Amino acid sequence: MLRDKMLAVIADLNREVVEREELIEAIAIALLTRKNLFILGEPGQAKSFVVNGFRSRITGARQFERLLTKQADEEQLFGRVDLSSLIRDRFPGGIGPRRRVPASAGRGAEGKR
Repeated sequence: MLRDKMLAVIADLNREVVEREELIEAIAIALLTRKNLFILGEPGQAKSFVVNGFRSRITGARQFERLLTKQADEEQLFGRVDLSSLIRDRFPGGIGPRRRVPASAGRGAEGKR
């Protein structure tokens, strides 16, 4: 049933957009595998149109979209990094080291006397 629905959406979009079969297939694969998809291309190649075409045909679909330019930097994408909290071993969102390794753990045979 899901297969038939996806094939119908793919066929419908292929009728609407010319010469974008590979993009349409990549989006379908990303949706079916629940993976992210990074689409890179020159302006005017119907990237956004195809993505929006998929999203409009899927009930409850969500999308994160960011238009990047040559001037875009990491702060625009991910926000400002608080270096002082990283220095104090406080990592955002629970990422980073969970335990401390004793200094003696890194020593080889010469450290065991």
